[in-house]
Amino acid sequence: MRIAHVSDTHLGFSAFSRTHPSGLNQRKFDVQVTFKRNLDSILTYEPDLVIHSGDMFHVVRPDNNTIDQTFAMLMDFQKARGFAPFVLCAGNHDTPKSVEVGNIQKLIARIPGVRFASNLAERFDIPEIDTEVLCIPSNSLVTREEVTLRPVHGRKYSVLSVHGMATQALPKAVDLVHADFDVNELHTHLFTYTALGDYHVHSEYAPNCCFAGSTDYTSSNIWEEVSTPKGWVLFDTEVGQLKHIAVATREAIDLPAIDATDRSVEEIWDLMSVAAVFDGTPIVRQKITGIHPQDRRRLFQGPCIREIQARCLNYQVICEAPARDKGDGSIATATGQGSTLESLWSEYSLGSSIPSGCDREAFTKAGLELLEEAQQAA
Repeated sequence: MRIAHVSDTHLGFSAFSRTHPSGLNQRKFDVQVTFKRNLDSILTYEPDLVIHSGDMFHVVRPDNNTIDQTFAMLMDFQKARGFAPFVLCAGNHDTPKSVEVGNIQKLIARIPGVRFASNLAERFDIPEIDTEVLCIPSNSLVTREEVTLRPVHGRKYSVLSVHGMATQALPKAVDLVHADFDVNELHTHLFTYTALGDYHVHSEYAPNCCFAGSTDYTSSNIWEEVSTPKGWVLFDTEVGQLKHIAVATREAIDLPAIDATDRSVEEIWDLMSVAAVFDGTPIVRQKITGIHPQDRRRLFQGPCIREIQARCLNYQVICEAPARDKGDGSIATATGQGSTLESLWSEYSLGSSIPSGCDREAFTKAGLELLEEAQQAA
């Protein structure tokens, strides 16, 4: 049997100020396109069972366009599969805080073949593929519901789907109180496959157990994810080994840091221009270390910044001041985001509609000059 595991699609997610020609936020459009690519990729492998391990949507109440597009894509997907089994497990992002509030994913569950676990753990007996699926949605973990972690229907195949943060996925610096479960306590050896959701980086814990990872860059800190491809997971019971299938997304690039120590602003601009070599319109981060506060203000007024911003969906500059001695033998640094008024204005002015005949470069420069005057007067 072939199992397709997809997770954390976060449909309805939006970010940055750019707009697609359709009128949608560009990132919202991107995430829809990526979801469709994943569905198309899954179809080519003809899985017997599809598991979505949570956070189908980014919010509890997605907008009408997101609902309409998601329903249409999943209906076409299920129709192409002959309405074969598709099991959806609710995540923390798309679960209402009150059980009395309806869950929009119940609409998805009306598509033939789809089964949906919304609040408490639920077992789905699927005789047509001789399979049992135990779903533990986010709310089940939050309420500490007692669940028997073993198959009970005596089927040939058994799948466990859990949406929550594993102890193993948390950085060592994070208090383990934030973990929802420990992978070692899931008894994964009792199940044919264990599909984990919530952590956006694809991570394997056993030949039959993993976080699929998200299908696009939709977390609050995408930079820890850029080294791991996005996509979905295929598990073939005959092989007994999971395989991550990469699917293309809009590229996110974390450029090598630039050391500004003993360099003029002009030299930093040159280095930024040299570093900014890429195709398409990616999401880009550039870190600059050792830059003095007085130079940082000038940095965002450079023409190269505006030129690079124009070639990116979003260009984020992180400025880190020179290290200083704290007096106790340790060193402290001051870090600032590139989302200063200057950078926000530059992004807005480059992406906004302006009257015909208006010089966009002069428009942007005028705004930066006014900001500088205001800062000097403050």
